[in-house]
Amino acid sequence: MARKTSNNDDGDLIAIRKKDKPPYTDVLLVAGPAISGILAGLAIPDLIGAEGFLGHLKSSMIALSAAGIAYGINRLAIERGALQTAIGTPLAGAVSIGSIAVVGIGLFAATFGGLVKDETDTLQYEQYGEELRVYADDSVRAAQTSAQVAPILGAIQSDLSAKYACEIKAGCISNAGVSGEGPTSRTIGSKQQQVASVAQAVLELKQTRNAAEGRLAGLQSEFNGIIGKEDLGPAERRRQLQEITNEIGQTISRLQQAVPTALISAYAEDLREGALVPRNEEASQKMTDIMRGHARTLSAVINSAETQAGTPPSFPAKAGVSDTFGYIFHFLPLALIILVVELVFPSVLFFYTLFAYRQRVKRVDD
Repeated sequence: MARKTSNNDDGDLIAIRKKDKPPYTDVLLVAGPAISGILAGLAIPDLIGAEGFLGHLKSSMIALSAAGIAYGINRLAIERGALQTAIGTPLAGAVSIGSIAVVGIGLFAATFGGLVKDETDTLQYEQYGEELRVYADDSVRAAQTSAQVAPILGAIQSDLSAKYACEIKAGCISNAGVSGEGPTSRTIGSKQQQVASVAQAVLELKQTRNAAEGRLAGLQSEFNGIIGKEDLGPAERRRQLQEITNEIGQTISRLQQAVPTALISAYAEDLREGALVPRNEEASQKMTDIMRGHARTLSAVINSAETQAGTPPSFPAKAGVSDTFGYIFHFLPLALIILVVELVFPSVLFFYTLFAYRQRVKRVDD
């Protein structure tokens, strides 16, 4: 039987038989890499997107290679490295632990990433769906401008109608003391028609907005429903979500176009310019003051109601290994189990084997 040697305090060589390693190592050296290979076999197909016979064959070869490398490294570290470390070669221990760590970390990253890749995609879609919902809600709030300006336009229309009637009846604005039609009543009537036209346009935009809001709510529900469908494959689910996302974007665009901000701003600017009554400066000044008062009210409502929708979120890319580690605390129990199998287990086995060899060295020394 081959012997390994160590120096005692007198400089004599001490024989340590390789056979003296703990008996459990023979089983554990095989069991650890075998479990790692099984886990890798389950994880790698999702990690590389394996499809069909060739894809799964490739995954199997990778998993077998990983298991073989893990077995070789662990065996060398535990049978050779632990023994060499016990008889006085510290560098052997550093190399052994370093090689176990490199292989273990690599297997942990691949196995953990592959096992939780689909779930990470789901979590990213859910997070994106929430960001998209916030963006859509902001867009809806921005579109509420039309609902808030409608009563103001109605008030302006009622005020002008009352002044038109008063002017026809008693010349309230012109102070002419003559009832009936005239330059002042015609000016007021023109302003009435203008505000009625603006109010009608706002109403039509409101109808468009309401339809877009209803469609938007339905699309968001469809988006969440697709995320929850368990019978969809990753590629098909991603395709359907992208289609829904594009439709949501188009609906939000229609919603934003239905916001009458530009129309109301232009009308408010026209009101600020006032009104000119031919050959009646006093009536012109009265009408201008009335128009500018309405313009101030309308501008105040627009400024307070406007809400910026912000920037639309970007559709998430396919999850990779680095993305899965962003959710490691979500999968913490699974991550710890894999870490124990791939890294902690072979490291502990190395140290227990090292301690056993050192105990034998001590007994021989004694």
